[in-house]
Amino acid sequence: MEKINLRDVLIYKSPQTIIINRKKGFLIMGICEIGGGLNKVQNIIINQTRENKTNAMRIAELESLLEENNFEGKFSLINHPFNEDLFITSTGRITLISFKPNSVKLNPMSDYLSIVSQESCDYLPWSLHHILIIHEKVTPATLLKCFKTAVETKKQIENMKGVPLLVENPVDDDCLVVASVIENETRSLEVSQIENHSFERELSESINHCMVENSLKAFKKFNFSKGILDFIYESGITLEGLVDAGMELCVGVEITPELKETLGKQILKSLADINVITLIMAGIRVEEDFEQHRLREVNVDDDPAYLYSDEVLGMAIANQIAGTKAIFNFKRYDELKPGILSTLGPMLDDVFAGLVAGCMSRIFEE
Repeated sequence: MEKINLRDVLIYKSPQTIIINRKKGFLIMGICEIGGGLNKVQNIIINQTRENKTNAMRIAELESLLEENNFEGKFSLINHPFNEDLFITSTGRITLISFKPNSVKLNPMSDYLSIVSQESCDYLPWSLHHILIIHEKVTPATLLKCFKTAVETKKQIENMKGVPLLVENPVDDDCLVVASVIENETRSLEVSQIENHSFERELSESINHCMVENSLKAFKKFNFSKGILDFIYESGITLEGLVDAGMELCVGVEITPELKETLGKQILKSLADINVITLIMAGIRVEEDFEQHRLREVNVDDDPAYLYSDEVLGMAIANQIAGTKAIFNFKRYDELKPGILSTLGPMLDDVFAGLVAGCMSRIFEE
């Protein structure tokens, strides 16, 4: 196992297991399968989840592993698939160890969107796990405050980076453990000193610093970005809604699950076209600026008739997907605005009318 030294704390890492060990022990507060809550342990273990193993089998394996490596004492256990990269930031007072889970929990939505978005999310650090070690003795009350600070900081970082709505409760799905040393040879503090505001403020600042540093390292390492599906979903548009809108104006053929599936796949195929992506993003960005009234000269709350640049975008999208015939189909969807199209703003109703019209024309062409 690879070994990393952090003062009197040792990290042992293999592809399947991370063990954070301190012979003199930790006082921990954390979200763990075993040994969570407020507890005293010598080992914090992160173990790759394997579906064919029961909890009892995993515990027996880990107890054997601890014994083989002469790790004594109790342990807390986090069972979760993880990426092997560790992100470590230290100050004189704390050390933060962060790692990325290999999967994220997605919001329930269409099968198409879930599959595609899961593929794009698997390598992204939406949901970093954190082990926070305080190299000084603190009380349970202070440990709880540090735990709350870590949760709040994580939420702020994710809001700042714009975690996609496709990811469901990224903070709630995380593993977070805050640990302090039980004894400290270099510095001993009285309880009254530990709990004073200056000390707690310094701890809070250290936690913020380390969490931001580790998050930035992870964002850089894993190329943090969102895809076009994330922006579409955040605009309140689902694939099912687009498929249903397409079917509403479909005449002369039977509406079958197979036809709906074909349209869904065509929409996803069209969303891989850089020109379609660019035109849709232009509409999304302008719609947002209009909604927030960021342009003093423009007010389109009533969708005025003299605004026709939205139709230009819609026709361009339809034409890009299926050519001239799709432009004529676009006019039908633009005028009647079936289904979800009727709920959208002045730019997006035409943008997605163009997407639906173009894809409908394409599937019947093929």
